[in-house]
Amino acid sequence: MTVAATTGKTVYQASGGRKTALTLFLLLVMPFFVSLPFVIGMRVSHGLLSDSVPLIIAAVVIGVSLALLLSHVVYSYRTRIELGDTGVKMTLPDWKGPTPGLRYVKHEIPYDQIARIESRGEVYRELAVPSMMRASTVLTKTGQRIHLGYSHETSEDPAIPVTEIAARIAERAGVEVREKECIRVGSQYKAMLKGTPAWDTADDETEGHRRVAGDDYAKLIQSNHKYMFYLAFVVIGLALIALVVDLGRSGCLN
Repeated sequence: MTVAATTGKTVYQASGGRKTALTLFLLLVMPFFVSLPFVIGMRVSHGLLSDSVPLIIAAVVIGVSLALLLSHVVYSYRTRIELGDTGVKMTLPDWKGPTPGLRYVKHEIPYDQIARIESRGEVYRELAVPSMMRASTVLTKTGQRIHLGYSHETSEDPAIPVTEIAARIAERAGVEVREKECIRVGSQYKAMLKGTPAWDTADDETEGHRRVAGDDYAKLIQSNHKYMFYLAFVVIGLALIALVVDLGRSGCLN
């Protein structure tokens, strides 16, 4: 997770250690996932359909998780941003929400063709768990918008710090970083299928917008804490009921 710098240019890309760790983890989990269809097929062929349901659910969950992991493995290998003396060269995913896709595009933009840098906050929510992301884009003088990527509002990817990169591109190009109004997107999976709201529909961010967005996000965090508390209460209650039932069946309560 390093940033390599040489004379006249600065290069942002993932380190060899990050690539190796992600690849090894993917290779370790893959054999287990590949074996699941055979295990499920054996159980179904022996009439154990009800016993196969948990395995089917596990296969779906693991499959989705592996797909997300694969996207980040490819991201670590392919993403590269080089800031040169006269322009920027980039290999970036075709972003649709904060999850990197598998399709990548190469860009080479002279600094004098950059109109401005734009960024905005995007609030996502999965199973009542909110997350605030910061998206950054390069807007060229021809009107083309190139998505640099995403960063968490509270932390940056040390290998590819998108917000920092956006600021450095703006500095070298001599243009402004314009912050747009924060928006609520919803599910990341919905964004992967349908994309995020258009940038032109949002106003430029003001101090009032920033304060309201912060208050809204704080309310989402509070509601998430309540949701998790009630969920934990229900899970513990069900576990206690199951324990009492098992003790009663074993005769310990007689």
